[in-house]
Amino acid sequence: MGPSPSARHPSAPELTHLQGPCPLGLHQEPRAGSRAHPHLSPQPLSPSLQVPASSWPSPPGWSPQAGDPRPELVALRARTRLWFEQTQARRLGAEGELPAWFHGFISRRDTEQLLQDQPPGCFLVRFSESTVGFVLSYR
Repeated sequence: MGPSPSARHPSAPELTHLQGPCPLGLHQEPRAGSRAHPHLSPQPLSPSLQVPASSWPSPPGWSPQAGDPRPELVALRARTRLWFEQTQARRLGAEGELPAWFHGFISRRDTEQLLQDQPPGCFLVRFSESTVGFVLSYR
């Protein structure tokens, strides 16, 4: 099967409660015609993402790699992190928690590997590798 489709969006998406989690912190879109189950609740976030509201966590994958040969990538990540902290973090997480489906700085290749064995409807959101903004990747 080919690579998973991606759609770029320059600002934070409207967030909705989705039915049931996928493995690996990925989430699955409810199928058309299915009814939401009120007893289902979002999967709790890992303790490493639970911090006081006054100190937002660094987006996943933020740690710059030593000796990164592409200074433009380092600069883009710095701009993205600033944009995220100033305009998006509070919209994505309550009290400093980030959603499990948000994977931060993860490459398209790594994203495709995570999604390849997941059921249709699973998705994750990550930062773009080419511009400041988000990418929605799904299967």
